[in-house]
Amino acid sequence: MADDVTQGETYAGAGVSIDAGEEAVDRIKSHVRSTFRPEVIGDIGGFGGLFALDLARYKKPVLV
Repeated sequence: MADDVTQGETYAGAGVSIDAGEEAVDRIKSHVRSTFRPEVIGDIGGFGGLFALDLARYKKPVLV
């Protein structure tokens, strides 16, 4: 699959603005942080999030 990617492709060329993404994160950061619980690991801004789930408290947990 990696062989199918041509040299020179860019986020901007695909219509993605890194600057606009960073601005969006900056605008919502305080609102998102206000929803954090003690189980949240890390901070906003990364690609994904981490949550320390106590499996003893839940029978069939689902994280999305």
